[in-house]
Amino acid sequence: AVGIACCILIMVWVQNELNFDRFNNKADRIYRLYHELTLNSQTRIAPVTSAPIAPALRQSFPEVENAVRISPIGNTTVKYGEREFREDQVFFADNAIFNIFSLPMTHGNPKSALAAAYSAVITEKTAQRYFGADNPLGKILKFVDGREYAITGVIKNVPSNSHISFDILCSFATWISENKQEAEMWGRIGLSTYILLAPGTDLKSFTAKMERLVYEKIGKDLKSVGGSLMIYLQPLTRIHLHSNFEFDNANIGDIKIVFLFSGIALFILFIACINFINLATARFANRALEVGLKKTMGASRGSLVRQFLGETFFVTFLAVLLACFFTIFALPLLSSISGQEFSSAILLQPLYL
Repeated sequence: AVGIACCILIMVWVQNELNFDRFNNKADRIYRLYHELTLNSQTRIAPVTSAPIAPALRQSFPEVENAVRISPIGNTTVKYGEREFREDQVFFADNAIFNIFSLPMTHGNPKSALAAAYSAVITEKTAQRYFGADNPLGKILKFVDGREYAITGVIKNVPSNSHISFDILCSFATWISENKQEAEMWGRIGLSTYILLAPGTDLKSFTAKMERLVYEKIGKDLKSVGGSLMIYLQPLTRIHLHSNFEFDNANIGDIKIVFLFSGIALFILFIACINFINLATARFANRALEVGLKKTMGASRGSLVRQFLGETFFVTFLAVLLACFFTIFALPLLSSISGQEFSSAILLQPLYL
């Protein structure tokens, strides 16, 4: 039972790692842009781009259904009335974020929630923290830097298996209004860009066209000073486990650790099986008299096989039930250790059954 429980707990964590960002309905068509900049004989690879590239891709290529720019604001203090909290999950974002990622909105209009400057969208837990049971729409959040944002929408809490997590989204139009020159500078690299490609897009062909656009905008100038800039696509579902970039704000894991723990889970289960077999074999010597008496009374080989197999399956079934109880009680501990959220309802999924 302990061996099975350990195996299930590790499986829960592994499955969660492998499913990062897959809650997005369009996950297979969402890509993050990253750049490779070479300048002064130094090469830097980072998952950030310049502000103009998102609208340029959206306007220039029919393959791009939508694009969104996301930039972290960083730790800041936010206040509403007498309630004041230190927030570290605050980002600027275009309104297109709701067309690309699956972020169900409970209050407000996703088509325009972040369209205007100084508007903000918050999660349900954030709304509860500041406004309790009151309707947050129209309320004003005051930031420590003096900015004031009107709440225009509330979304459900972001799943824990998302590579990017936020509590407050401020409109990117705010950033543009305060940084008009930077918003047009192709050489100012420092924010994340995600694009949604049309179904059936040829990635190789699209990447080549994207590189030509970037070369026209800034590549020529960089070439004149011996530098170069290349833009590449990273699939959304590979960000968590297959990233090793500078300046990455994402929640990053490691596929090697996932493989390691998967092997540990199988090894624990293998040891449990070996122990069970050894115990069953050791007990068989004490049951030799029972087997002899049953044969004397006319029991067939088949009936004895069915009896021992039936006992084995029954004991194993009890062990699985006990392991489920162990797992349910241990899930909160696993959640606190991993920083993810796990529910006992996960055991009812076909994979675990």
